[in-house]
Amino acid sequence: MSADIRLERFVQRKLSRGRDFFYFRFARRGHPEFRRPLPHPFDEGYRTAYDAAWSECFGVHPGHLINPKGWAALVQSHRDSAKFRALSANNKNLRNLALDLALERWGEFLPSLIRPVHVQAVYDSLSDRSATANRRLDDLSAVFAWGAVRGFCDVNPCRKIERVKGVGSYEPWPQWALERLFADGQPHLTRVALVAIYSGQRRGDVLDRFTASNIRNGVWYPRQGKTGTEVPVPLHPVLPPVPAPGV
Repeated sequence: MSADIRLERFVQRKLSRGRDFFYFRFARRGHPEFRRPLPHPFDEGYRTAYDAAWSECFGVHPGHLINPKGWAALVQSHRDSAKFRALSANNKNLRNLALDLALERWGEFLPSLIRPVHVQAVYDSLSDRSATANRRLDDLSAVFAWGAVRGFCDVNPCRKIERVKGVGSYEPWPQWALERLFADGQPHLTRVALVAIYSGQRRGDVLDRFTASNIRNGVWYPRQGKTGTEVPVPLHPVLPPVPAPGV
């Protein structure tokens, strides 16, 4: 089964002993979790089981709850869009986390009813992890901007939300940890670590853009996601021998 199979709302996938298991799961604070096993999404009985679990959980057939201007429609439309497909694998994962957060917190309301006070409440609930909070806000803002011109909402309520600045900095790995990583780590992990250490580039660039096609004459040219501009990064002598994907 493809690792990036698209799962429907409230469907959770688990991998155990080399097998995939699927569940209909709905959890809300202060309420018991609802969980029912489902067949594989490609199996013939999946649709019937999914509809039955939804009806049992919410007391109504799923078809009666779909609003063409609701969150479920916005999320599905965005995930089907060329804009979403153009994101890197890492950015798709982060965007999906923001979409899942929106469904969890606001799924019962129309996107057009979400105001800055609602966004601020969600942002504040994540503020103890400032980097995570700011990334979710960026992705939610991108979704609202995408939806506004398509009739899902009138304004982007993420604007003017005050960001939380991180305090302090991350502690560098100690020498013994690096030595253990390079001695015992798997090649795909040590490659990423070497590129990060000797290039100083961002995680997304290291994971998605350190490829053979972007390296010319000892210089790495990662293309920036926002502007599409290639930025030359001279490689440390340690890096050219490190195999990049596509070699």
